[in-house]
Amino acid sequence: MKSFFRFVFRSIAWIQLFAILGCFPSDIGSGYIDSEETITPAGIDRLYSETDSDLVLSIPADLTIDQEEIAAIYNSAGEVPHCRNTAREPISIILAEACILYNSFYLFPEYLPGTLDSITDVADYVNLMNQSDPFTFYYSAEDFSEYKSFREGDSAHIGFRYRSDSDVVSEQTPLLIEEVYPFTRAWIDGLQAGDTVIAVNGSNISGLLLEDVIRLFPDQEGSSVELSVQRNSQEVRISTGAEENIAILLEPGTAYLSVRSFTLNTGSGVKQDFQRLQEASAEPIEKIILDLRDNPGGSVAGALQLTDYLINQDVPSGTHPILIMDGTYYQDSARYLGDYDADNIGDFSEVSFVVLVDGSTASASEITVAALKYYNEATIMGMQTYGKGVSQFVFELVDGSGVWITAHYVYPPDRVSFHQTGITPDYVLMDQPVSFSEDPLLEKAKLFLRTGDVAETGAIKEKLDRSEFTRHDSETYEERLKNRKKFWK
Repeated sequence: MKSFFRFVFRSIAWIQLFAILGCFPSDIGSGYIDSEETITPAGIDRLYSETDSDLVLSIPADLTIDQEEIAAIYNSAGEVPHCRNTAREPISIILAEACILYNSFYLFPEYLPGTLDSITDVADYVNLMNQSDPFTFYYSAEDFSEYKSFREGDSAHIGFRYRSDSDVVSEQTPLLIEEVYPFTRAWIDGLQAGDTVIAVNGSNISGLLLEDVIRLFPDQEGSSVELSVQRNSQEVRISTGAEENIAILLEPGTAYLSVRSFTLNTGSGVKQDFQRLQEASAEPIEKIILDLRDNPGGSVAGALQLTDYLINQDVPSGTHPILIMDGTYYQDSARYLGDYDADNIGDFSEVSFVVLVDGSTASASEITVAALKYYNEATIMGMQTYGKGVSQFVFELVDGSGVWITAHYVYPPDRVSFHQTGITPDYVLMDQPVSFSEDPLLEKAKLFLRTGDVAETGAIKEKLDRSEFTRHDSETYEERLKNRKKFWK
């Protein structure tokens, strides 16, 4: 409506990690920079206040921000009691902005502090809520910039974590692959923990700066590379690539689709991958395995697009929901089949479409799983899912940092929440993979597609005690998201 309304819309125009859109109504008044600010030495924070007000904002000297944005944040903060401090000391404009957004969108206002006393920055402020709500958190400007690129589908990973004991790669300080993450291209293509990288695309890397070597690894979706690694005194050449969406023909007529996380491009990416497999297959693809193990979620929009593509439903518009959101901005608001993709993957019966899940299948992944299960489009196999049935608005603050604000509950079509309980597979199986070639659950899925049977099946359609299945209990959800990208390639 006025400047801050436009300002917030500009800030969130690209936001769709866990939710679809956010807005922020606010009135603003005229403001001015204190006359002292005009003579503030370089490098010293500026102060902003208005006549007859005890609220003072502190503006970092290196922050580029215009008068209209300052006034908008100031006037909005002045209307929110808990966005003040009792000592009437200057408050960081970045903290004030975060406080305003939490006051407007947060699903759990009871967790908000009464004042900003003893709170000096956004990280400390968000940490207060994070102690009760593990799904609200803060990203620094550097981390948030990386997230934006990843969310847009502009970046991808090969799937390994590396280490080197020097800034220069050499025989004495090699680049070591410390860990290969399951269900990634690195894992599928056969890279192993303990491998030492000796060449990239045929060029020896000894003597190069570590940072220059890292730049040789692809980080764009679909890009490829050949790595030469030393393993047990032998040189092994492995062709691999950076992919968040992986599509492979396991055998004639059987497609394996692995989605590592959800971006805005996931739906269209999987669609293109499947069409490419169909063109390359010697016979029609009639069996599909969708692997969502260790997928922490991501963009809800991406999940909705993929789900709409996967479910073969010829139904009237606005009649068959994929999910329902209910919270601060969306109240009982549904998203429907047919809203995101006019096509679908084909007419697959329950026996010919399997989805693999585990205790780390979370958030947007669970939205897809719940809808597929509700509409009986696929057979779900694996372990009870994580149980994240809330969504976040993601906001970029004026300094480029970002906050994830829990704003809504999300419900599957039957409106039975999976929050903190997870989704029970049709076939509960505890199998853990050793490698892509030694993955008992994948083998049972292939057997099921061929015969309709599963050998040594555990409990069927029964919930397990949560202590019985494996998940990242030692890591918070925030840590899982951040650690997935730390030292990743």
